[in-house]
Amino acid sequence: MSREERESVNQSFVAAENELARLLHHGQSERAHVLVPIHTAAKVVGIHKETQAIEVCLDGAVISIKKAASCLLMPAVNDVVLVSGADINQAYVIAVLEQANTAQQEIAIAGNVLVSASSLTFKSEQLLSMESAQITLKAQEAHCVVEQTQFVGKEMKATIGLVQLVGKVYEAIVDRLSHMSKRAFRITEQTEQVRVGTLDYQAENSARIHAKYTMVTAKDLVKVDSDQIHMG
Repeated sequence: MSREERESVNQSFVAAENELARLLHHGQSERAHVLVPIHTAAKVVGIHKETQAIEVCLDGAVISIKKAASCLLMPAVNDVVLVSGADINQAYVIAVLEQANTAQQEIAIAGNVLVSASSLTFKSEQLLSMESAQITLKAQEAHCVVEQTQFVGKEMKATIGLVQLVGKVYEAIVDRLSHMSKRAFRITEQTEQVRVGTLDYQAENSARIHAKYTMVTAKDLVKVDSDQIHMG
């Protein structure tokens, strides 16, 4: 074999090695980008309230992932959750499989929530608590049946077309009571008693007191003053 032939063979081998190396590198790069789906159960080992990140233990390694939007129940430490995703870097907690503490559950939803249904019922055997900076209630008709009610507030304003109260005992204790109306009508079947420090009645047109027996008494002085006084 001549020298030229040997150099040609060597060049062919070098070109073949370079092509093989390129193909091997391309294959490794393709395998590096292959997504390995994940769908398995894991145990929660940590919760970050600020970032909403959930730390779970997978095959001895601790990874930080987020809760899926469809998973309403907030996981807690030592809960068993279902982790699913395209790969380990795109995994989410999609469900809580088992709770470490079944006596405490939390539903956490970010942003505004709208619940729409033809009929909606909330039922609690012991306590139903609502807490908010502002509550708005709008309905065509409302029915409230409560055995005992206690209301504590700083200020209450109401604009109502008609008020009807039916009860056995009505008690009000206030520092100041103001009542203004165009017409007032009151019926007391038995006894009405008023105890005041100073009593002042003033009528623009006429004032009438009528009874079967009328008594006007005073400890020191009784004064009747008018332009005309008719008795009898």
